[in-house]
Parts: sequence; C-alpha cells; structure tokens
Amino acid sequence: MPALPSAWREGYIKGLRARGGYTVDITWEAGKLMRARVLAEYDGLCKIRYCDKALQVSFTAGVPVFICFDHNRHKPLYVR
Repeated sequence: MPALPSAWREGYIKGLRARGGYTVDITWEAGKLMRARVLAEYDGLCKIRYCDKALQVSFTAGVPVFICFDHNRHKPLYVR
C-alpha cells in the first residue's frame, strides 16, 4: 500500500470513514492489502477499488461485508 511507511510492513486500521456513510477496517501484510471489512449506514451499491481492480458490492445497512484480496490471482474476492 503506497501511502504507508515502508517500516509498516504489516498492520491494521479500524474505523476509517469513507464518503457515503461507510466504516472500513483494513489489514495488510507485506505491504499489500489482504482484508477489508466494510459496514454501510445505508442500503445500496458501492464500487470498491484497489490498485487497478474494482468490485461492485451490494450493501445492506448495518450488515458488514468482508473482502479478501487474492494477490496471486490479481483480483478481489468478497464474502458476506
């Protein structure tokens, strides 16, 4: 993840706020995003982007969506 200092090779952040009423928790390893938990305040669709990939996700208010990133296959996978 380019915005992180190189000394932070592994870690997590909880409670990031994103436009549109989303709360995001992320985990990274070896400088790459591995998992994200996204909680929406409202029902609806949202496009999740990471690097050159995008994933359209349907949200139900208050129900977290868990997204795992498969760097070997170069695509995000999501699981409710």
